[in-house]
Amino acid sequence: MPDEKKGVLWENEEMSLQSAFKPAIPRTEGFHLVLLQKKDVPSPWSNPELYARMSRVAAITSGALIELGMADWANIQYNGNLDAGRKPKMHIHIFARLKTGDDWGGPLKLPRSEGPYGNDPLTDEEVARLRSALVNRL
Repeated sequence: MPDEKKGVLWENEEMSLQSAFKPAIPRTEGFHLVLLQKKDVPSPWSNPELYARMSRVAAITSGALIELGMADWANIQYNGNLDAGRKPKMHIHIFARLKTGDDWGGPLKLPRSEGPYGNDPLTDEEVARLRSALVNRL
């Protein structure tokens, strides 16, 4: 089990922004962040106010990634997955995209099932850099 705080980029009492431990895209395409809520809300329509606050954090984070030169673009996704036998929990994915990726400009090609996918997460140095940048933005 990975250290839960190691990949935390930013958090408050409602949500936690993290580097994905099992990234769904390879580093050649970019990288994968996840914004998790702490209130056990199943969907955006269950708590639209919380979803709006989370969307704001996702947008600010995406802008920071581009300003830092860590990404050329970002895809923000709420997928609303309902896996068999599991309770849904609202969360937002941020996929930092690179122009050098094979799928640049096109839709993400995400794996069909939960990983691990063999893709590398952010390095400790990248996590530290993002943490520092987000302190001033969030």
